[in-house]
Amino acid sequence: MSVTEKRHFIRHPFHLPIRVRRTHRAGHPAEVRTDNVSEGGLAFVWMRRLKPGSELIIRIPVKAKIFELTARVVYARKIPRRQAYLTGVCFGDAGTAFRAKLAEETLEIIDYQRRISVRLGREVSEEEAAAEWVLRYAASFTTAVRPPRV
Repeated sequence: MSVTEKRHFIRHPFHLPIRVRRTHRAGHPAEVRTDNVSEGGLAFVWMRRLKPGSELIIRIPVKAKIFELTARVVYARKIPRRQAYLTGVCFGDAGTAFRAKLAEETLEIIDYQRRISVRLGREVSEEEAAAEWVLRYAASFTTAVRPPRV
């Protein structure tokens, strides 16, 4: 069975700046960009091969907030003609997946705000952009990921 046949969630391209650090190592996280995201995980380019099963801390900066997520490496594939690996991770639980989805949706709205401000030739507020984005796109963006019960 191939990796694509094992996927439970549809991945879509989304190039988002993130910070990644191995859980058992001290030091500053590496700054990378996501390649794609899904409900259950994401993929990014890493300069070394990470062993499947390795645990990571992923930080997604969104304005003044940082979403911190735990993830586990599922695969690391050598990128031809580069000294880098496409690394896929899965989130540890539904709460982590929900926080990742929330960060992604927030970044989508920020990008939408920028695009409609340019299109309209005026600054559109974050609230105005969010309200319009929700009306237009939220139904297609919504996923099976739900917030954890409290």
